[in-house]
Amino acid sequence: MPDYNLQDDEEISPAMVVRRVLVDAEVVQEPSNKEEGDQKPWIATVGHMPSEEECLDCVTLYYTAPVDEGRILATGRLVQRYGINIALRTGPRDYQRGWGRMRRIQRFLMEVRNRRVRFPTGVIFVLNSVANDTGPYYIGPEEQSRNNRFSLNVIANILRAYT
Repeated sequence: MPDYNLQDDEEISPAMVVRRVLVDAEVVQEPSNKEEGDQKPWIATVGHMPSEEECLDCVTLYYTAPVDEGRILATGRLVQRYGINIALRTGPRDYQRGWGRMRRIQRFLMEVRNRRVRFPTGVIFVLNSVANDTGPYYIGPEEQSRNNRFSLNVIANILRAYT
């Protein structure tokens, strides 16, 4: 019986799956879409926030600890949901725009149902649903730049699809 959970040694993290869904829905953009000298807003990365010079208005997704939900009695398969932290940065005078974008991301993710995501390697994942954990909330301005920071924590139900 195949294991439908994401594996710790897998090259694709749950944050990458959620990011791909957000990009496909055009809620955020791919970093590769950024043209030279043009700062497109709401570029999404995984694991690191780009410098201000690369992208002022950006979204970064971080994979956090999964939540074990229990086991399927018939098979013994562990059921997990995956923690994702979504961090957003926007300019010092753009609080309303940053808050609005974070709320848009939250509302979109809360409505996700069974979205299939195919990666270039051919692996397919299904983002079944996303539950709000905490936030969104305003973290405050960065110390030096005074850019605004926001955060949202969600728990995602993601399964590996076998075709």
